[in-house]
Amino acid sequence: MSECRTAGGTDIWLLSQIKTHAGLTETLTYDSSHRLSTIKNDISARALNFTWSKPSGAAHYHVQTVTTDAATSGDTSTAALWSYGYTGDRLTSVCPPAATSPSTASTSCYAYT
Repeated sequence: MSECRTAGGTDIWLLSQIKTHAGLTETLTYDSSHRLSTIKNDISARALNFTWSKPSGAAHYHVQTVTTDAATSGDTSTAALWSYGYTGDRLTSVCPPAATSPSTASTSCYAYT
């Protein structure tokens, strides 16, 4: 089951919550430009946080990074970071969290051509 709401009195409808048959929920929030900014698990209270950028030559904004909240409360080094690279509007790389320091993106990235 999902729930949609309008964005600040506009005609833009955004998915605001996902709910499983067991009643578990994820809440989605958006920035002022209606881009997804956070997906929060309502049981664990942990979240995925999104940043966006408009690459040079791109017509649209794209996800630049996704970070988790800290896996160990208060220890920011236990957060995980993924980063995404683009040429124009084409995805060209995905960098997962670094094995030794998950709060930074790995230099061992997946390339797309």
